[in-house]
Amino acid sequence: MNAETAITNLLYRYAELMDAGDLAGAAALFDHARIILAQGYATDSAGLLAVWKERVMIHACGTPRTKHIVATPAAKRSAHATRAARLQQHDEHQEQS
Repeated sequence: MNAETAITNLLYRYAELMDAGDLAGAAALFDHARIILAQGYATDSAGLLAVWKERVMIHACGTPRTKHIVATPAAKRSAHATRAARLQQHDEHQEQS
């Protein structure tokens, strides 16, 4: 599988895991990533999981009641294959309690 396809598959898997309420599984997708949050704050997958546990409301059904919609993802690898950039259309809908 080429890198672009692998990145696209990760994007779809992320949406599935988040909608299922599997925050740990979604964070694990970033185990080998460098994550830049707001104001340039860098973290790892454990830090990302902590942020999600604080900010994502999980309902009694065990899910955040979201539906991530990923349309026309495009992945592009750098010329030196040292990093990948992901461009996407991403919508998220969350049911209010």
